[in-house]
Amino acid sequence: TEAQQALRRGETTRARERIALAEALSAPQVQLQPLRDRLRAREANSTDVARLLAKASTPGVDEEVALDALQEALRAAPDNQAALDAREDLLSRRLRRADAALSAGRLPEAQALVDGVVAADPGHVDLPPVQARIGEALARRQASRADSLATAGSDERAGRIDAAARRYLALRDGDPADADARAGLDRVAAAMALRA
Repeated sequence: TEAQQALRRGETTRARERIALAEALSAPQVQLQPLRDRLRAREANSTDVARLLAKASTPGVDEEVALDALQEALRAAPDNQAALDAREDLLSRRLRRADAALSAGRLPEAQALVDGVVAADPGHVDLPPVQARIGEALARRQASRADSLATAGSDERAGRIDAAARRYLALRDGDPADADARAGLDRVAAAMALRA
């Protein structure tokens, strides 16, 4: 019926008019009641989405609060263009911040921002170039770490314990969870104790 088609298209005003016309023509209640229920649900969702969009666009709202409101709006109305556009803008701003953090050498911050974008919208159009830059930065960091670790090991084997200790400390400062740096520090500490 026309009311069903209007509901499918999200045209609540037209659906309400068609249902009223069907009631005036004494259509069976068995057919009208499901349409009324769907119309009420659609109107409630529409009101919720409008409220969530307003919440997300409130001046000074926290970015996470705005993103949560937009995600909730999109769960209620996945095709809502205003919510889709607002989320895309917010995530694009987040990716620009990730790019700036990456340029400033703050790789963990950049990675955290990108992870947040992936969680919200893994298909975001601006995501692949930033992910590629992060991948390159991680590869450079890993290569640098491997070089530093090899040099520290060479210093340690050659008896240059102070130089090895400085390199292991720098590695540990860069990544406190680095097991190789901690093991190297333990070995050079033991060597220093023996020397003393």
